[in-house]
Amino acid sequence: MCAPFIMLFSAFVDLRFYFKWMLCAVALLATEIAVREASTLRSSGVYENGVVTEGEVILFKDISRAGKTSTSGEIRGECIVELEVSGKGTRRISYADEDERDAVLQAIFGFRPQLQH
Repeated sequence: MCAPFIMLFSAFVDLRFYFKWMLCAVALLATEIAVREASTLRSSGVYENGVVTEGEVILFKDISRAGKTSTSGEIRGECIVELEVSGKGTRRISYADEDERDAVLQAIFGFRPQLQH
């Protein structure tokens, strides 16, 4: 959490106004991302009504498409679930192994069987 130090640094260094503004905006954005990730890190997982992962809650009812990523563009050994979430676009979620990825997909398909093809 060095955002306050970055903002303090920009106050004492002779920088142009727009560069100071941009530096502070990036520091605040980084803080927001870090806090969101830290607040959901322990609660990440599959729940009754959705998935909590990477700082975001994705409800099962909002998922319009779910599946593994295509092998054509995938990095070898990468286990990714690709979700089409209504109103939020496509979300790509990376998992540690295939078993974890497949368990998440089975939970989604259990709640929304029409997504399984």
